[in-house]
Amino acid sequence: MGFLRPEQLAWALLAVPIVALYLLRFGRRRRAVSSLGLWRDTLAQRNRWRTPVSLAAQLALLALLVLALAEPYRPATRSQARNVVLIVDTSASMNATDAAPTRLVQAVTEAQRLVDKIGQHEQMAVVASDAAPRILCRSTGDRRLLRAALARIRPTNAPGRLADAVRLAHRMVAGYNNPTILVLSDGCDDGVTESLDDDRVRLIKIGGEAANVGVTHLAVRPDPLLPSQAMALVRVENFGQQAATGSLEFGLSGGETRREQLSVPAGEAVAHSWSLDASDGGLLQVVWTVDDALAADNRAWVSIGAQRPVGVLLVSPGNPSLESALASNPLVELTVEQEVPAELTSVDVLVLDGLTPPQLPACPILAVAPTGSCGLWQRSGTVSVIARHGWDGLLPELDIDLSGVVFEEFADLNFASPATTLAATVGGRPILSELTRPDGNVLVLHPTLDKSDLAQRDQFPLLLAAAIKRLTPSPRRDSDVQAAANLCNRRESNLLSIGTGRANTFRSGGSTPIWWWVVAAAVLLFVGEWWLYQRRFIV
Repeated sequence: MGFLRPEQLAWALLAVPIVALYLLRFGRRRRAVSSLGLWRDTLAQRNRWRTPVSLAAQLALLALLVLALAEPYRPATRSQARNVVLIVDTSASMNATDAAPTRLVQAVTEAQRLVDKIGQHEQMAVVASDAAPRILCRSTGDRRLLRAALARIRPTNAPGRLADAVRLAHRMVAGYNNPTILVLSDGCDDGVTESLDDDRVRLIKIGGEAANVGVTHLAVRPDPLLPSQAMALVRVENFGQQAATGSLEFGLSGGETRREQLSVPAGEAVAHSWSLDASDGGLLQVVWTVDDALAADNRAWVSIGAQRPVGVLLVSPGNPSLESALASNPLVELTVEQEVPAELTSVDVLVLDGLTPPQLPACPILAVAPTGSCGLWQRSGTVSVIARHGWDGLLPELDIDLSGVVFEEFADLNFASPATTLAATVGGRPILSELTRPDGNVLVLHPTLDKSDLAQRDQFPLLLAAAIKRLTPSPRRDSDVQAAANLCNRRESNLLSIGTGRANTFRSGGSTPIWWWVVAAAVLLFVGEWWLYQRRFIV
């Protein structure tokens, strides 16, 4: 026999004061009395075994309580204790209603029953699995913590990644005795088959074989011939054994909604495409109306940005390379002037080629190799650096590689306020800097184009397009833009499971702990000792 808390055995030292009090209480003392008659009768009736037996009962009671505090166990029982990881599938397919009320609710209910079966010395952890596995409760034998973790599980519209969750569970039980991984899932995941190859993994099947028809693809792209138009494509797929007919509604938020009747043969998909006016952008919503077991894949959303051309004004004494690079952008409406106009109407971005007004206009500005000073910077001259440089720090909009570009001269600027370096040479010389201001941000391109081969590179128009995109206000988008889970993984729409579930043979782990029986014996001993030796009767 072993002890989980051997330090509690120190409470056995309480036997010392108990024995000391016994000796002090029952030691013989000399007393003067008036008569010995009554005392002879009393002493003759006294049970001489009462006091020693009562002391022995009290010491035995103390021994039992100390033993219970130390939590004894049998080594054989502890070596057989299991270390369990409970994986609950929370992917989109678990919202199916073929198992009332949903597959996920049924899975959580089954998980609660499994928690009640863990025994003494056994550990269990809870993992939720959808797009990424999440540990809700680490290994513990406390059933309250496990039940609280299961109560935090919520349905999601995310795709399933059961294989990732099983790999995480293997790492959690590595090195422990009797590892067991229980997966509560409907089996609608491509990773189920490979996960069940291990004997330590058991799939507890939730739900049945339900038919479902859902939206499995939604894509929108600009029309290359008409920038204000967009082409949309939606695909509806039938995963059931019978043909299905339903209504497909689609349209931009705030605009006209169209409706089409579609008939989808069993086991096949039907695609539908259309053209729409996307000049103002918006939220394109597709709703497939049909009676099936899963509602999550009957709706899909995608955000479309406004396609209005960006009005760019180039102020330059004459720079064909810069002008042609800006004009090559199909989303730019370019105007060229030699001086900054008094009024900037219909101008989204102002490009200053070397020119630097003392007071910059209140609009987004791209300053190319400034030749003067203004309120945002002081120009100290130029810095000559004849070398080939890569660049460090790419713009987030485009992955532009300028490695090998020759930069011979840079505008040396001292900014009045801190500037953000968006791109720099390997040596740390800024190539593109950003200044933030309330009336429009300013981007500064430091290299002198006449003394660099940047303007002759194919990346130059991409660089200008990325800069203009950063300066242009974001296209208007409706709030709470969402996308259905089935667009991430069509497997979630197929409610016909891949994995084969096993019978739930997870047995109850062990009998009642030894300390519980020890406490019960202590209670019985206490009641018996009080009844025989401590109770008093008043007549």
